Amino acid sequence: EFLSGSAPVIGMTKGWMIGVAYGLAAVASGLTFYQIRRHLLFNRSKGLRVCTIRIVLMVPLYSLQAIVSLTRSASPQQGEVAEMLRRLYEAVVIMSFFQFLLICVGGPKGMREILTTPLEDGSTRRLCGPPCCRRMWRSPQAFMAGVSAGLLQFVYVALLMAVVGVAVTIAFGASKVAESQYSPYSVMGFVTIVSQVVAINSFVCFTATMMPEVRGVRPVLKFASVKALVLLTTVQSFAIGAMASHGLFDSLATGGDDVDRVRVDITYMLILVEMVALAVVHFWVFPADDFKRLQDVALPVSHIEEVDPTSSHPARRDIRLRDLLDVCKCWDISRTAREMRAAPEAQLLQGASEVA
Repeated sequence: EFLSGSAPVIGMTKGWMIGVAYGLAAVASGLTFYQIRRHLLFNRSKGLRVCTIRIVLMVPLYSLQAIVSLTRSASPQQGEVAEMLRRLYEAVVIMSFFQFLLICVGGPKGMREILTTPLEDGSTRRLCGPPCCRRMWRSPQAFMAGVSAGLLQFVYVALLMAVVGVAVTIAFGASKVAESQYSPYSVMGFVTIVSQVVAINSFVCFTATMMPEVRGVRPVLKFASVKALVLLTTVQSFAIGAMASHGLFDSLATGGDDVDRVRVDITYMLILVEMVALAVVHFWVFPADDFKRLQDVALPVSHIEEVDPTSSHPARRDIRLRDLLDVCKCWDISRTAREMRAAPEAQLLQGASEVA
């Protein structure tokens, strides 16, 4: 009865599939929360710790969204809302990754000093980016403002799409909206993807420009472990949808399930498998001793916390409620963007006052 998916206590698509799904979600989330505990205990850089925890939390959030979408008891509205909230958190992850690397170069002030300090040949740091961006980024100040704007717009767009999507879903119902000729879900998804591409371009330009300073924390591996999987799941979702529309899953639509239900099952089962793999990779890519890498290469690290050397565990720090609250204070993202934009303005004002 369990294997056939007809057990009423299961109440989901296929009993065996849901059992495996819950197991995968539990493993992925358990590994992630264990890693978060290690960061709370051993990562002595507040900034790096907060950013890392926000990044790795994508694993249990992805897993939760997959479980919600796999359950038969979940309404279409719940599935769509979960999808929109997941996209919103993707924007938070990208911005947190940017904050992580920004800390490695000493914050906006340190970045400005690096970009404006002449090299040995008298030139300044080359600003990386496509030709269309380099024409706009004629100065380090414009580069900093452009990068921060390109990243922050993704957060605002994702937030707007989530609010609009939830309102439309509640007002009209997910089924009616999805069946309309020009589905708002498709439009919102397209807008979000375009905004995401702009944000990724800004992030890559920043990382390539600041690579000498951030190479010690392996930014390429970190980016690949986070964004490559997000892009993979997006492409994977479109590919499975295209296969379903061409009738490749018709033979699997049995036991009362339609083709769309089969498509959802396959998509989110694959995501859960990928989340387990990502949780394992995060242990290697985001270790709790990342702050030591910065110390080894003599990069500036803000707020390195001291620990009691007389403690029985001198490498550990005490976990406080404030540590968890700091992770939840995502509005510091907008503060970082303001500091990036304020840096050139403050410099110009200082220069004008010196001339006067």
